Amino acid sequence: MKLSDITTYNTLNFLQGYYNTAKHYLDTLPQHIQEQAIHRAVLCSDCLKLGKCKVCKCSTPAMFLAPNKHDSMNKWGAMLEKEEWDIFKETLPEDVKSYLHGGFAEVLSNFKDDTTESIETGVSTTVPDVSSEFVNSESTGQTEEGISKEAL
Repeated sequence: MKLSDITTYNTLNFLQGYYNTAKHYLDTLPQHIQEQAIHRAVLCSDCLKLGKCKVCKCSTPAMFLAPNKHDSMNKWGAMLEKEEWDIFKETLPEDVKSYLHGGFAEVLSNFKDDTTESIETGVSTTVPDVSSEFVNSESTGQTEEGISKEAL
């Protein structure tokens, strides 16, 4: 990590991610936040397996729980409010929706154990590459950068 990486944005995301991690373990994290964190982890499965983002080096899974964090590769943006998320998740393919059932830790643990994705090749036999279906979609309520239009 470089000194220039220590910004207000990164510090807040770090704190919020670990705060939500604690809320998860206390069983007080709302379901729609858990589901969005799982969705982020599915989209960034190679980073999940590595234990940190390949680009920004933020630790996983805490970065998936930071509500205002935007993915360094524009796969996902800030978390949506419950109502927005409920509408958005209906647009997800069934194989992606199947990961949203269950608790955050359980799903991530199973996902890390079950996936056969190679970090070097990026080829997966478990999780389809569906990230392009979520970015640039008018139905998502997000801009091309994956940022919620309401957040702008």
